[in-house]
This record gives sequence, C-alpha cells and structure tokens, in this order.
Amino acid sequence: MPIQVDFNKDSLAPGYTTEAPKLSTSTVDVTGARSEIERISQVVAKVALNRNTKTDVDQEVLLQALDSDGNTVNAVISPQTVHVTLPVVLPSKKVDLELEQKGSGVSGHRYSLSSETKRITVYGSNAELAKIKKVTLPVDVTGVSATVTKISMCQPQVAWWVSILRRSRSKLM
Repeated sequence: MPIQVDFNKDSLAPGYTTEAPKLSTSTVDVTGARSEIERISQVVAKVALNRNTKTDVDQEVLLQALDSDGNTVNAVISPQTVHVTLPVVLPSKKVDLELEQKGSGVSGHRYSLSSETKRITVYGSNAELAKIKKVTLPVDVTGVSATVTKISMCQPQVAWWVSILRRSRSKLM
C-alpha cells in the first residue's frame, strides 16, 4: 500500500508552505486478518511539527493503518517506520524593480532615476505572489538640486541604492 504523509499545516510559520515530502520507502506490506485488511483505507506517516516551523523536518515516523473514519486498524505493517523529509519553504519569486519619482523637484530641473538593482526577490504566499508583477519604489526628489545618491527603504528592511541625476532644462535644449 502507498504511504500518505500527514501533518498539522497550522504548525507552519505564517506564509510558509511545504514541498512534496520525501520518504525512505513509498509503499508497505500489510498483513493481518482479512476483515481488518479490508477496513484499511490508508497507511499514514504522521509527522510532528513544532509550532511556527520554518525549516525542513527530518523524522523517523511510526506508520499507522487507518480506516475511512481515521481509526487505527489492527494490522502488521512492514516496514513499521519510514524516514520522512518534509521540505518547508517560504515561497518567493523575482520581479522587476521600477523607480517612480515622488515629491516636487526643483523648478527648471528634470530628474533621472537609476538603480543597479533591476530585479528583486519578493516573499509571500503563492496566492499573493501570483498578484505581484513588479515592485514600484517611490523615490522622493523634493529639494534635490544636484546629483545625489540616496538609499530608499522599502518594507520590510530592504534598501536599494538609487542615483538621482539632476538635469537642468537649459542643458537639455
């Protein structure tokens, strides 16, 4: 019979999820009285997770034969245990970084925004990541009258170096 892995998803830290578990064996042999064998709906490896789990879990787990109501069935399972590796991940993806001028610059000047960082990694649930196509970082140019390099902060605790190049209109014409 194939082995099913079960664990409490609420024990994962917020935003974290799991990838497919890896088992030392994927099937077992089950022996016992015919009436008991016929009651088995699944063989389960119940993995115990600590609260707010953020890292992969490696456990040797005792297998259980269960009926359709989740009750233990009296049967002999071989092997009796299985080693389970449960990869725990914080989903992420890379998206483009777009700079957006904010604030009122000095009259008569045009501004050029640039950053060496073109793409960034964002983290979150798969549902939230699906909604994100790019990250727009506002850069305040209020009072900027010369070429400057600023550090722009974005939550949580992410900083990019942004160069603001001031250009006078008279030089562009």
